[in-house]
Amino acid sequence: MHRYPSHHPSTSPSILLTPASTLEKQHHSLISAPEWKGQLTVTAFLGREAVLHATEAARDGGLTGWILSDPAAGLGSGGGDQDGGDAGSDGTGTNSPTRRRTLSGCETLRKRALVGRDGTVTEVIAHGIGSVFCPKEARGLGFGSRMMRELGAKLEGWQGKTWESGMEDNKAAAAAGGGGGDGGKAVAFSFLYSDVGSVFYARHGWKPYPSAHIRLSPASSASQSKVKTREEFSVFPIEAPNIPSLCLRDEHLLRKTLASTPGLSVAVLPTADTMAWFHAREDFVASELFGRYPAAKGSIVEVNNKPLAWCIWTRIYYEEYAVLYILRLVVDSEVLDAWGEGDKRRSAREGKITAVELLFREATREAGEWNAKYIEVWNPDDESIEAGKRVQPAVAVEVRETESITSLRWHGPEQDVLWIANEKFGWC
Repeated sequence: MHRYPSHHPSTSPSILLTPASTLEKQHHSLISAPEWKGQLTVTAFLGREAVLHATEAARDGGLTGWILSDPAAGLGSGGGDQDGGDAGSDGTGTNSPTRRRTLSGCETLRKRALVGRDGTVTEVIAHGIGSVFCPKEARGLGFGSRMMRELGAKLEGWQGKTWESGMEDNKAAAAAGGGGGDGGKAVAFSFLYSDVGSVFYARHGWKPYPSAHIRLSPASSASQSKVKTREEFSVFPIEAPNIPSLCLRDEHLLRKTLASTPGLSVAVLPTADTMAWFHAREDFVASELFGRYPAAKGSIVEVNNKPLAWCIWTRIYYEEYAVLYILRLVVDSEVLDAWGEGDKRRSAREGKITAVELLFREATREAGEWNAKYIEVWNPDDESIEAGKRVQPAVAVEVRETESITSLRWHGPEQDVLWIANEKFGWC
């Protein structure tokens, strides 16, 4: 069998992990397309990647491509080589003298995040890792492990201060009577979603976290999705212009949650830019496949003209089917408490379950309209599980053991870190 051309083993100091050039990012998309394009053609997949790279979440250094390469192995060559062949003259070909040969590659997305520590909440930087790919000819030679070892170390200070130096700056500022660091956020953690089980990434520092979900079947008719609503609850679709204000409210609630959580906790912020990244992906694929894209990006339940609960969703199209994922599910505790206090006969828990039930019923209807195979909700709480059972009694919690294993690498000395709001919106 012809092995991948590299003059040195994966342990060689000559092998480097560095940010990828624009051309190398394009090439990474090209060689990974056969495995990740789903129902798209290769050309359409490359178009989708170009759209995602142009989103607000990816601009201005938000997205970094990484490439593990061996300078001694030479540059990518022309058509028919082991590194993907010639893609033509569209800028993604292998015949450019400026593109290094890929041993392994990935992408990282810079994320706003929070760290809570015994009542104090600090905004930090986190990095989400995705698109981890090793060309077939390079697999089994240790290049993937080499990349992850180096990436973990590089990300500890990538695009911000190291966690240790950031905390020292905060202590110095506090001692001087200031309110915190004087500029530049600390990089507190990185995270990823493993499709190769939990062992590989854990070995390189990413601790596996709870990775459970519930699934609901799509509604096959209007009668199945009919909602037994409360008189004071109203249900509306969420469209793209509604999302920024909901995300800001979500951030407010998350800050309160972390401030009241004992010990050390972290949360990736579910920002409007993150949701727009998912919806740019969804809209592009739906337009390619169906010539149209869905206007509804989620559903919201209001009480007394105030948002009580909402979910933001997206559809992901795999090779043979689509899944409607609940990216983020929120119940506004302040609105819920006010509603419960307005009538002592009301139960806050029952109100939450009813509101989430209404959202799930809307999701099943939407999934039915767009022929999704199922709806998936990550790491639901007890009330959400009960709400799911009220929609479909057979709903049960499933634990993922081989794919989308949520994993986090904390950059501080502590070992016990609680990950709050560990839901699908973090995936990248």
